[in-house]
Amino acid sequence: MYPLPMLYRLPVLTQTSSLQPPCLLVQRQTLPEIQQRNMFLTSLLLLAVLPYIHSISLTSSPAQLKPPGESVKLSCKVSGYALTAYGTGWIRQQPGKTLEWIGIIWGSGSITSGDSFKSRFTISRDSSNVLYLDITSLQAEDTAVFYCAKTGGTVQQLNGRPVQKHHANIQPTVRTTECDRMTALRAVQKHSQ
Repeated sequence: MYPLPMLYRLPVLTQTSSLQPPCLLVQRQTLPEIQQRNMFLTSLLLLAVLPYIHSISLTSSPAQLKPPGESVKLSCKVSGYALTAYGTGWIRQQPGKTLEWIGIIWGSGSITSGDSFKSRFTISRDSSNVLYLDITSLQAEDTAVFYCAKTGGTVQQLNGRPVQKHHANIQPTVRTTECDRMTALRAVQKHSQ
């Protein structure tokens, strides 16, 4: 019998247990540990190299609380690509509803907006690579989570017009720094007394 490292314990053999050489048992126990260690090291290597492969960051303004009737300007600082090179847009998600495109400003500067957003929602950008969404005359139904997102991929329709399908990694948390960040906007009703 070979001496075993103290790290591994042998099972207690009962009368019904089949006797197997302990070294075989140890090899079977250590294989998953070796695989886990290799996967862990591979993951660390990937995490260390990943930022140098593709580093796009969209950082939105923090959550805001506004009363109805006021205006708000949301911002999204883009790094890793130029707003003049790709379409970047805004997406809205109202409580309990699905995501919907508000509109996109293309690299050329042209803007494609959904029909229901044309009157009070304005998308713009500046030379500092910041995307903006201005919303005027806030209404209670404007309460939503707003996402900024880089476009890319296959063509889909937005109110009958072709736009690029969104492929951004949306993570609904204000605390992320490397992925698309959200801006929550809540429009609250004024209480009349």
